[in-house]
Amino acid sequence: MKALPRNPVAKLAVLLVLGASAMAWMAGGAAARAIPADLLQHKTDRWSVVPIPDPTPDQMTDVEPGPDGAVYMTNSTQGIYRVTLTEKRPSAVPYHFISLPGYYPTYLRAGRRGSLYAELRTQDGKQFVGDLNWQTGALRLYSFNPSPQGDIFINTSMALGPDDKLWLCEQKHIASIGPRGVIREYSIPKIARVFNNDASVVLGPDRKIWFTLQGAVGISPYLANIDPKTHTITAHALPSGSCDETAGLAVGGDGALYVACSYFFGGEPLIARVTTRGAVSSIPYPNGFMWYVNSIVGGPDGNVYFSAAPHGALVVYDPIRKTFTLRQPPVGELRPVTVGPDGNIWGGVDTVGLEAYRL
Repeated sequence: MKALPRNPVAKLAVLLVLGASAMAWMAGGAAARAIPADLLQHKTDRWSVVPIPDPTPDQMTDVEPGPDGAVYMTNSTQGIYRVTLTEKRPSAVPYHFISLPGYYPTYLRAGRRGSLYAELRTQDGKQFVGDLNWQTGALRLYSFNPSPQGDIFINTSMALGPDDKLWLCEQKHIASIGPRGVIREYSIPKIARVFNNDASVVLGPDRKIWFTLQGAVGISPYLANIDPKTHTITAHALPSGSCDETAGLAVGGDGALYVACSYFFGGEPLIARVTTRGAVSSIPYPNGFMWYVNSIVGGPDGNVYFSAAPHGALVVYDPIRKTFTLRQPPVGELRPVTVGPDGNIWGGVDTVGLEAYRL
């Protein structure tokens, strides 16, 4: 993917696309919500809207680029929305709904051979990873009821490794699914096995699989990695007190990993920056702004993008300038964000129904 210039004329699709003029940044300024003085704000953002009819409005769960140049999204209905990038008429509806009767998809990940992976749950609590052919609707299921090692997966994002395997987190293991459907599981070190909540998984710049392990009261969360070749697992403790719960993981343009930390048990919210060598440092959020991060992704321009609650905004962290910048959507609360196949930042907004914002 071709890198964008810094401070680009960017488009943000959420099922949004934001058009931003490449004008100077300014401090403070008017916005729909109160903005801290130490948070920069872009001078001009342009947004346009294309409604996507939703028969059962619900919280947006995931937005991911697909294997076919489209963007896919889930929102707890029994199916997946496929949104194309070619439709430019604002009166048209550029989406297709792939029905999956009986299955509730959460997180998605594109495969290497035209497949789309989805974490699936049934109403009676069964768990599967589905390998979906978006053209035919054919669905191949991998069962975690339980897994071969007697485990179940948690609310976890997924990553495609350099070994062509799909990686995801279970309660006590990091697991992979090979191209032929074989599930392998590797035990998490006991010191870092506080693993009952959401987890994030990404492919690191060192070609290792990195994943978050949740903390609890008085217990630090961890950022861990597994080497797909040797299956060696290494865990790095994140700041305790201020990082009681991890809310996302991304790779920045500086080659470091960024963990969004939230504070349910005291302390101050922050971003934990971890190098591939394991050096951990803390980056405080703008004073009084972010209480919880819904999602985080590394952008093609080298910046790190956050969807931040309770303000519902997109916040951009520049690891070179070490500044935060606000990009305020016109309506709704921004939730999952990703980099689309077109190199733009895409995400989902909670409104009455779903909405796609396009230039």
